Amino acid sequence: FTCGLQPARGDEREEGRPFLEVFAPRDYHGHQQVFDVAQATSGFVYFSNLGEVIEYDGAKFRGIGVPTSWIRKLAADDSGRIWLGGVDELGWVEPGSTGETTYHSLVDQLPAECRPLGTVWTVAWFAQSVWFATDRHILRWRDGRFEHWTMPAAPNQRLRLGGHSLW
Repeated sequence: FTCGLQPARGDEREEGRPFLEVFAPRDYHGHQQVFDVAQATSGFVYFSNLGEVIEYDGAKFRGIGVPTSWIRKLAADDSGRIWLGGVDELGWVEPGSTGETTYHSLVDQLPAECRPLGTVWTVAWFAQSVWFATDRHILRWRDGRFEHWTMPAAPNQRLRLGGHSLW
């Protein structure tokens, strides 16, 4: 994948051109397919990958294991958490008291009628809630519990953020 950053100041010949650095799977020790990227309030960047979220602090990569095959979507909230959804899995990663980032699953909090979960196609942070879209359900995690709405079964259901609305 390619990571781009805009410099604060630079050589005038390069003004307006982003700094680009290309990373190969051997650099981040992961699969070549990266589905999504999110940046936490800490400035760390997170990439969805096969069975893990890859954390990049600007100097080194670290894999954070997640009990799923593919992680499809990531979303950052205001507190520094990175929310994720994948195949039969959803939850978040965040630094703990020691500073090491760990994964916290929400699968055991899912209502029975939402199991099996299937693929989570969208994760969105909106209105102080985390929203997840699967092929059969829209789920909202707020105040430590899920609310859910059953949708007509359709592949690749998506939520979209637009202005001050979630569609």
